[in-house]
Amino acid sequence: MPLNVVNILKRFTGEILPTIANPRDKRRMYIDEFSKNEQTELFDFIKSNKTMIVNDVLRGRGNHAVEWFIVAQKINKNARWILKNINEVINYYDGDVIISPRGSIKIGNILIQRKGGTPDPTSLQFKINPAELFKAGF
Repeated sequence: MPLNVVNILKRFTGEILPTIANPRDKRRMYIDEFSKNEQTELFDFIKSNKTMIVNDVLRGRGNHAVEWFIVAQKINKNARWILKNINEVINYYDGDVIISPRGSIKIGNILIQRKGGTPDPTSLQFKINPAELFKAGF
C-alpha cells in the first residue's frame, strides 16, 4: 500500500490526529474532510484493489476461505434462513466506491468505517447487513 494511502487511512481511523483546522471530530478525519487530491489517491487505490478487498472481507483466504454463506434470522417466533454460494454474495455486496452520507467509504453494500469502542478504536471496520440478502431476491 502506498505511504500516502497509509497516511490517509491513519488520519481516517485516528491513528494520526487530524491535520486540518476545525475537524468534525478532534480524534480523526472523515473522508469528505480530505482534499480532493487525497480522496482521489485513496479511491484510486481502493478501486484498483477492490476485488481483493471484497473477497478478503466476505470469502477470506487460504484454509479459512469459505464457499458458502448462510444467514439465519429470527423475527418474533418465526425463523428463516438462506444459504448462498459465496460468489453470488460477493456479486451482491460489490459495487461502486463512494463516500457514504456520514463521511465514510462504501464499496457497494460494504461500509468501511473507523471502528469505535475498544480494544482498538483506531482500526478499520467492514460492515455488511446480511439480512439484505433476503430482500435481494435470492
